Amino acid sequence: MELGALLCTPKKPACFSCPLKAYCRAFQEESVEKFPQKIPKKAKKKRFFHYIVLKKGPHIYLKKREKSDIWKGLYEFFLYEYKEESRTFSLPDSFKKLFCGTKIPLISLPEASIDHHLTHQKLAISFSLITLDCVDLLAFDHFLLAENLRPIPIEKVFHLPFPIVLSNFFHRFASFFSID
Repeated sequence: MELGALLCTPKKPACFSCPLKAYCRAFQEESVEKFPQKIPKKAKKKRFFHYIVLKKGPHIYLKKREKSDIWKGLYEFFLYEYKEESRTFSLPDSFKKLFCGTKIPLISLPEASIDHHLTHQKLAISFSLITLDCVDLLAFDHFLLAENLRPIPIEKVFHLPFPIVLSNFFHRFASFFSID
């Protein structure tokens, strides 16, 4: 018999029917209503991610997550993590400087925004796409190296390990990547 499921229940314990009542400290001290003690759930950490998909011709720039954080060892697009929630995305100034004052070919994808729940974290994720076909990548080289971003042929991207939320994004918006 499972005592916890049948007799020693949190709301209406059947202490007088319990064969262990003589040994039960809660019954002896008349404090049955205090047990079992609920452990308060730890609040989930909220994080705000904005992924910028950098595409040049048949390549997507990706990096492999190496830090001891979520998704270690999986691939991702360029990530900008905000400290607090923002309804609209604006490129960080350090990123804008890379374009030397030229108009940045940024396509915002608000329909791709998603809230993703992990065990201990809530992620608010949004996406943008920048096509680098008209951008001089020489100015971008330092940035790409510093961010550990590497050009990967689009047809090979499907064979790389991604977090499920990024894999779903990639498949859902395949038309942005000229994939049939």
